[in-house]
Amino acid sequence: MKKKLLLPTLLCAFFYTSQAQVPQYIDDSLQNVLEIYQGSNSVPGISAAVNIYDVGTWTGTSGESFENNPLTPDMLLGIGSNTKLFTAVLMIKLSEKNLLSLDDHLYDWLPAYPNIDTNTTIKQLLRHNSGIADYWTAGFVNVVFANPDSVWTPEDVLNFVGPPLFAPGAGVAYSNTNFTLAGMIIEHATGQSWADLIRDSILDPLELINTFVEGFEQVNGISAHPWHLGEDVSLIPRTAITTSAFAVGCIKSTTSDMVKWYDHLFNGDFLSESAFEKLTDFINLTGATNGVGCGIFRMNYNSKTYYFHSGNIRGYSSYTLYDTEDHHSISILRNDTFINAENVAKALANALNVLIITGEQEMANEMRFDVFPNPCIGSVVVNLTLHAREDIELHVLDATGRLIKKQSIRSMNPGMHRIPVELGDFPAGVYFINISSRSMVLTRKMIKTGMN
Repeated sequence: MKKKLLLPTLLCAFFYTSQAQVPQYIDDSLQNVLEIYQGSNSVPGISAAVNIYDVGTWTGTSGESFENNPLTPDMLLGIGSNTKLFTAVLMIKLSEKNLLSLDDHLYDWLPAYPNIDTNTTIKQLLRHNSGIADYWTAGFVNVVFANPDSVWTPEDVLNFVGPPLFAPGAGVAYSNTNFTLAGMIIEHATGQSWADLIRDSILDPLELINTFVEGFEQVNGISAHPWHLGEDVSLIPRTAITTSAFAVGCIKSTTSDMVKWYDHLFNGDFLSESAFEKLTDFINLTGATNGVGCGIFRMNYNSKTYYFHSGNIRGYSSYTLYDTEDHHSISILRNDTFINAENVAKALANALNVLIITGEQEMANEMRFDVFPNPCIGSVVVNLTLHAREDIELHVLDATGRLIKKQSIRSMNPGMHRIPVELGDFPAGVYFINISSRSMVLTRKMIKTGMN
């Protein structure tokens, strides 16, 4: 094995700039998305945050922590496997300090363990193409749940690893064991605990003040009650589940901290150019999920490319999403183990794609409009002012960004125009009228109060 090296604290100065308040019409629409998904599920609650690039950060919640106690944006929830990105970034930071190499093999740092091929490289661990089987099986979970206050070591966890799925590098198969081994290598390479390094190298420098390594340090703040299979499990000790999760999934956070984390990674300077290339060195896959990088996945969704990761740990589920084109980040945390957080994140992404307008577009003064009456009952008139001849597309969108009505008007002359829009068949709720021309896109919120 290689000699252990004591890692100097990787502290740098990073600043997160406070941005302008998110416009009210965006706030209303995104909140309405949460209400729609909360209303259609029995899950106790949803917490969400959206970092809108160069605009600001929106946060919202819907539902409860527990009966008659609403979920609030400052409550902490488990992020589960979203922890893996923290572990991968820490590992890449160590490689940039030449304390290890992503091409190192397990035999360089760890002793042999049953069913684990020591020829596996660190990079293969981080990109899930090691072929090492997942320890997180039904048998393992039953043991953990049966002894909730027990403390687990990584070596304990490795006793539950079955035979290899394939030779190192011969395929891709998601395995939590990969990141248990990565955490062990980090500790062997530095002589420090993985949890302390996460704190000293990432959480404190980036001022992620509401993010904690549960099971390994004190968690400050109010945690949302965790729910599992319809039961509030907040009174059951979490020692076993968090210590066994280790570098795989034990972090607890808020959605605002999670989008701040993604903004630093993908829009900031926390990673050097070479480190970013290591992080996003994807193995190409087929299907919607078309790439796996180091602790991050890539997918195509609605003609855009996103980076993402999901997570589950007893009582909580999570989903984070980064728009590589418009540089927005979305985080969803829910206080139930098996509820789908992905669908809410995608609904917010859909809404965001049609809501963003810039102050520069408004100031250009080439096109302005309002909607009357607003609120309305069955129909509205769009009062549109043009300063040049334009081809106009008028879209009516629901609160999730879904297109429900379209009108095209060619070669409209400069001046004022009245465009009637019928809404009689639409249910009451929040809608958006989006008018686009060759030069700009403008959006207005509209409220329908009832049916004709």
